[in-house]
Amino acid sequence: SGAHIPGAMLVDFLNIRTSREIDDRNVRYMTPGKAEFEELMQS
Repeated sequence: SGAHIPGAMLVDFLNIRTSREIDDRNVRYMTPGKAEFEELMQS
């Protein structure tokens, strides 16, 4: 039955991906940093 926790909100992880600059290059579809991720999950 998958890894869904009963009562938990479903999240489309493609919608929370972000761009980050790493070594002067823009890398797309990265997960956000810890603080930003926690804020998104609590909203």
